[in-house]
This record gives sequence, C-alpha cells and structure tokens, in this order.
Amino acid sequence: MVIDMTDRARLHQILQYCRPHGSTGVSDLVRDVFAGYDYEIFSSPSGEPLALVIEVDPHLTSTLFSSHLDTVHAKAGYQQVLWDEDLALFYKDDEYGCLGADDGAGVWLMLNMIDAGVPGHYFFHYGEERGGVGSVGMSSYHSRYLSQFQRAIAFDRRGTGDVITHQAVGRCCSDEFAVALSSALNKFDRMGYKPCSGGIFTDTANYTHDIGECTNLSCGYQDEHSANEALDFEHLSAMRLACINMNWEDLPSVRAPGEDDPDAMGWGSRFGLSVKHGKKYAPIPWEDEYVAPDMEDLRSMTYVGLHQWVQDNLHDPDTLTDVLWAALS
Repeated sequence: MVIDMTDRARLHQILQYCRPHGSTGVSDLVRDVFAGYDYEIFSSPSGEPLALVIEVDPHLTSTLFSSHLDTVHAKAGYQQVLWDEDLALFYKDDEYGCLGADDGAGVWLMLNMIDAGVPGHYFFHYGEERGGVGSVGMSSYHSRYLSQFQRAIAFDRRGTGDVITHQAVGRCCSDEFAVALSSALNKFDRMGYKPCSGGIFTDTANYTHDIGECTNLSCGYQDEHSANEALDFEHLSAMRLACINMNWEDLPSVRAPGEDDPDAMGWGSRFGLSVKHGKKYAPIPWEDEYVAPDMEDLRSMTYVGLHQWVQDNLHDPDTLTDVLWAALS
C-alpha cells in the first residue's frame, strides 16, 4: 500500500498533543486541527462541552460516527512521536505517558471521512477517558437529537479486526448488524473484521437506550494507556479507504433502542456490576467465595486508588479498572 504522506503528517500532528480531559491540550487540538471546519459544540446546561459535532449531508443519513478528543495523559503539553518507515508504525521512545492513538486514530479517520464528503453526523466527544462525560451528557440533555439515528459507530477499539457487539452495559448491537458491517469492511484490502463480544467501553455504550445499533471498531492501535502504545498506520489507511467507500446506510437495523439481550451478559455483568443508561444498580451476585465490594467506598476512590484496589483483589487489573471506572464515574 502507498502511504499518503500528507495524511500521515496530520496524524503525526494530532498525536503530538497531550490531551487530558478539561485541559489546554484538548482546546489546543480543537483550535489547530479543526480550524476551517464548520462545527457545533453541544454543551450541558452548565456550559460544559460534551461533543464537537460536524454534519455532512445530514438529511441523507441516519448514522452517527464517534471518536473522542481526550487522552489519558497526566498533563497537557506536547510530546515527541516517532515513525517507523519499515513497519509503518507510530510509536514513542520514552517511559512517560502514552501515544494517544486512543483516540487520535479515530479523530484522524473521521476527519478524513468528512473531507471525502461521507454523509454522517460526526461526534468528537469530550471526556471519554473519564467515564464518557460527553456521551453521558449528550444522552441526558440531547436525547431528542440522538433519537434520529439508527446506528452509532465508534472508532475507538484496539487491534485490527473487532466489530464490537457487547460493551460494559451489555449488548450494544445486533449480530446481524455486526456481521453485515464486517462483511462490508472486508470487501476492501487488508480488512479482516468479525463480530466480537469482548468490548469494554467507549462513548457509544452510553447511547444504547437512544440508538438501536451501537458498536466500536478496531482502528489499529495496541497497548493503549501505556508507554508501549503503537499505531499500525498501514491498517488505519486501509480502514480509511473502506470507510470512505462503503455505504453506511445499507447496514441493517435490527436491535431496538434499549433492547436487552436476555441470553448474554456484558463485561459489566461478568464483573458484578449492572449498569443501565448511566444509572448504577445493585451488584449482581458473585460466586459464593467472593464478597462483593462496598460500592460507596469504590465511588469515593480516585482513579489511582481504584486501580490499586483492583491490583490487590483481582487477576486482570487493567481491564477491570477500565470497566469499573466507566461504570462508577
């Protein structure tokens, strides 16, 4: 595959911003990268920004595309991002922070789709890494606007082949939808997508009561939230080609908004949490030898404290921390 150097330069620019939620890193990215785009920022009643939205031929589409502007960096600033010509990888060569391809890759991909004129409603969310602050607010304060959509597709998943059917809240899209989307993507070079029920959390999880078909697609990064994070730009470039040329409106709509899956339990359920439409319910019973944690104690913890609690108690701290943080925030 021939790499477009101009587009690579824009992605390199995006990855250089360290963008913790609420920081100047996010506002600097919006100022510099979104200059020249016609966008609207949806806010909460108190004025907190929730999502930067760009519409392309909105009357021709019922599709919402999703990515997020923030990263898990500890502080705002700029970082050195390296490029491996042989492997077509973006990476960092230090022990601090992360690359930020989660979700700089999704931001870059959606901007390319906008530039190509792909009809859609493009949501660049604020605060996904803080439990989906932006999408929770959108569902709470702008649900009527969300109700027009048949599908919500996020570009915020590690790896190169997942079409997510379940997130922390349980089922988020129908199997029929996931199979059709996988098939549509796989018509293009290097694509090997298939349905996957092992999702964790992204903003579309907060829309499952507003929109029937909600999913998350792998977009080429690995080892997110760590100094080892890397991004497969060759895969992301192939994905761009597929996303620009496929017809998103042809995808089936089978799942109804708010429809639960009685035969499957999502990640949140497997870890003893029941989460529905931004509300916390009582923990689901664990096996007899496990004593469910005090939820109020967990809610009072910082992210660092919660991570330590997970390390002390369970075998998979990174994954479970993400799930608990999304559920309890």
